[in-house]
Amino acid sequence: HMEAGETEAQTALRELFEETDLTARLDTSRSAVIEYPIPPVGRKQVVFFPGQVSGTPKARAGEIESFQWVSAQELEKYLFQDTIAACRKLIY
Repeated sequence: HMEAGETEAQTALRELFEETDLTARLDTSRSAVIEYPIPPVGRKQVVFFPGQVSGTPKARAGEIESFQWVSAQELEKYLFQDTIAACRKLIY
């Protein structure tokens, strides 16, 4: 979630680090957005940026259970269709 005063890119970098211990250099000139319902709260919006990550990923307890690097061709095995479309918009 965005914290007060943060930009979308700052939020993305903070969340990436909090959940994986990775840092990144983002290309903020391009982005893709998906939205989905979270009943009964409302809707969640996720903004994706292309970028280059650095560091060694760690699954931080309480944040994520596991991680795996995958190729663009493997996205269908792991992601929902709206997320795949957002990723492909930024990859190709």
